[in-house]
Amino acid sequence: MDHPIPCVRVILENDDGEILVLKRQNTMYGNDKFTLPGGKIKTGESVEETCISEVKEETDLDIFDLDFLFFSDDLPQNEDELHCLTLYFTAEFSGDVEINEESSEFKWVKQEDIDGLDIAFNHKEIIKDYFESDNNDS
Repeated sequence: MDHPIPCVRVILENDDGEILVLKRQNTMYGNDKFTLPGGKIKTGESVEETCISEVKEETDLDIFDLDFLFFSDDLPQNEDELHCLTLYFTAEFSGDVEINEESSEFKWVKQEDIDGLDIAFNHKEIIKDYFESDNNDS
């Protein structure tokens, strides 16, 4: 691929201050590692529509009140990785988590849980930064 791939990721935080992560399976990238819900932006689909459809597909949660946080230029660290331009959002959600075939499990994690997880891409740093900035606002 000769150009960056536009992607979205959504940080979902529950009432206990925990973030939802999914353990990927049946995928070429980040298999058996945890990631934030999200995926590639499809042609003809808006960024917000992609957030809603990817989270619904991967977790069966309905999201709303999306809030753009930042973007990350995710350069490949080796030849097995893609170059993605990822837009990060937070959102409110409703429903109960039911994962699809792209994930083998899900976890709600606190800040202190992050270092103990095998997390794909740059999501460990993203989640740590989120917790640090979130805690600074309180």
